[in-house]
Amino acid sequence: MNESGWKLLFPSRTMREAVQASGRVLTDMEKAALLYHWDEIGTRWRKLLYVLRDNTKDSVLQRQLAEYLSREEKAYALFPNNEDGKHIFDLLQGKEKARHYPQYEIALQQGRKTGKPFCINRRDQGSGYDAISNALRAGYPNRVVAQLWFNEKGTPVSFRSIEIPMAYENPEDLRLNRFELRYVPLPYPFAPGDVVKNLKTGNLGIVQSTQKDIERQTHREARFLDWSANDVQLLTTDDQNLYDTRRVSSIYLQRGPQTIAACKSREEEVAVYTSKMYMDGYTPQTVRDVLKYHKG
Repeated sequence: MNESGWKLLFPSRTMREAVQASGRVLTDMEKAALLYHWDEIGTRWRKLLYVLRDNTKDSVLQRQLAEYLSREEKAYALFPNNEDGKHIFDLLQGKEKARHYPQYEIALQQGRKTGKPFCINRRDQGSGYDAISNALRAGYPNRVVAQLWFNEKGTPVSFRSIEIPMAYENPEDLRLNRFELRYVPLPYPFAPGDVVKNLKTGNLGIVQSTQKDIERQTHREARFLDWSANDVQLLTTDDQNLYDTRRVSSIYLQRGPQTIAACKSREEEVAVYTSKMYMDGYTPQTVRDVLKYHKG
């Protein structure tokens, strides 16, 4: 694989260098999993899924990619449609309360007015709205069946839908046999205290997971391993600047030039507690100071 290919599969320089150094040879199924988790509307990752579908020699993967891409195309085309009046479109933008519209075009127009990123939910008719994950519960009323995210320019950037159900006609389609959830063994180049950037969201965080934590996640029976086995726990702040912890896939993370041990605030030295990661060393203020410093 040439360097441009590595950069597409691993946009994170930290992860790319670690995988290259390990000598890992990726299967087409693993490449599809990596591309899927970077996939956004109209991007080169989406285009490469089509290329992989047309060129892979893995017949199972070829069929899964064909089914997935076809389903996404149909769901995306269906998203704005509400001729039967059975759906409502929720406009979600920042901390504002969700607004509900009977037509997609109205929700889109309102979302673009502010010049800020926003999301539109396509939801079964009813009151209120729910996260898309809740829609997986059988018979759940008023469920969100699809979500479309837009950037500050009002351009669609990401889409997910469960409106068109996945067919499980083949044994290869059982949950963990799908490329979307396939576990990809990856090296772990991070250490507690590393300040990292989530390349998919642009947010900063402080690594909390150790090498042993990752090993514990992957030392399960193979049939229980899925994509989440590579998740890293981060200390961060949420949208309201409150202390928070989140689990993020390691492929999104790129280490910054400094760790906490080398980081000094412009006003005062930031306390270093890498040996007390799970105790009382990290406070909301400490986390905010470190991330504020790295944001510049």
